[in-house]
Amino acid sequence: MVSLLKAIILLFMLLWGAGCSSSSDASIQASGTVEAKEVNVGAEVGGQVVSLLVEEGDSVKKGQEIARIDDTVLKWQVAQAEAAAEAAEARLGETKKGSRMEEMRQAESAVKQMQALKEGAEASFKAAQDNYVRIKELLDQGAATKQQYDEAEAKLALSQSQYEAAKSQYNTALEQEKLVKAGATEETVSAAQAGFNQAVAAWEALKTQWEKTIITAPIDGIITEKTVEAGETVNPGSIVAVVTNLRDLWVEVFIAEADLGKIKLGDKAVVKVDAFPQEDFFGEVTYISHEAEFTPKNVQTKEERTNMVFKVKISVENADGRLKPGMPADVVF
Repeated sequence: MVSLLKAIILLFMLLWGAGCSSSSDASIQASGTVEAKEVNVGAEVGGQVVSLLVEEGDSVKKGQEIARIDDTVLKWQVAQAEAAAEAAEARLGETKKGSRMEEMRQAESAVKQMQALKEGAEASFKAAQDNYVRIKELLDQGAATKQQYDEAEAKLALSQSQYEAAKSQYNTALEQEKLVKAGATEETVSAAQAGFNQAVAAWEALKTQWEKTIITAPIDGIITEKTVEAGETVNPGSIVAVVTNLRDLWVEVFIAEADLGKIKLGDKAVVKVDAFPQEDFFGEVTYISHEAEFTPKNVQTKEERTNMVFKVKISVENADGRLKPGMPADVVF
C-alpha cells in the first residue's frame, strides 16, 4: 500500500513538472496586419498632365518615368535664360576688351530693337490679362468652360514670362550701351561678371524646374493607386500615384510585458494569413519598442485594450508577392 502511494505521488510530480516545462516553453502568439512601404509620388511643378504612362497594378523601377507635365512655358523660359546667359558672357568679354565706335552703334541699335520687343510683349501681356479677367467672369457666370479658363490662364502665364524676358533684355541692352560708352573699368568688369553669374544661376534654376516636369518612380514597386488622368491639371505637391514595395513587408503586433523577455531582435517567427491557411510564411523580428503603450483600440476586447504592451515588428519574406498589405495575420514566435 505504501509503495503504491509513493508511486502515485511520484507520477503526479512527474506530470506536474512536465506541465510546468510545457508551459514555460509555450510559443507566443499575436495578431496584426500585413503592412508595406508606400510612397506618394507628387508633382513638383504645376501644369497639365500631358502623359500618364502607368496603370494600377503595373510594376515600376526606381527612376522610371510615370508621368509628364506640360513643359511648354518652362522650355521657353529655359531657352530665354540660356540666351541671356550667352549674351551676358559675350558682354563680359566685350567689357574686358573695351569699347569702340562700331560697338557703340551696335549697342544703340540693340537698345532700339529691345525697346520695340518690350513694347510688343507688354501689349500682348495686357491683352492676355484682359482676356483672363473676361473668361474668369464668364466662368463665374457659367458662360465659359473650365478648359477655356485654363487656356486663358496658361496664355497669361506665357505672355507674362515673355514680357518679363523682354523687359530684362531691354534693361540689359541699356546697361550694355552704358558700358560701351563708358569703356571698361575695374568696376564695369566686376558688374559684367556679376551679371553673367546671375544669368547662369537663373538658367540653371529654370533647367532644374524644367526637369521636374518629368515625374519618376521614387522606389521599385507596384502602382497601387493612380490619382490623376492625362489631361488633368495638377498643382505643385499634388499626388499623382502611390508606389508600394510588396517585397519589403512586415507585420506589426503588440506583445504583453510578461512575454517581452521571451522575444529578441533576430528571432524567427511564423506568419499565417487567412488567404493561405495551409501555408507558413517566415519572418524575423526587426524592431522592439523601448516604451510600453496601451493596446490599440482596434483590439477586439475592452479588457485587452487597457493592457500595457510593446510594439514588435516582424519583417516577412514575400519574394513571390502573394502577401498583400492589409491582410490580417497571426504570428507565432
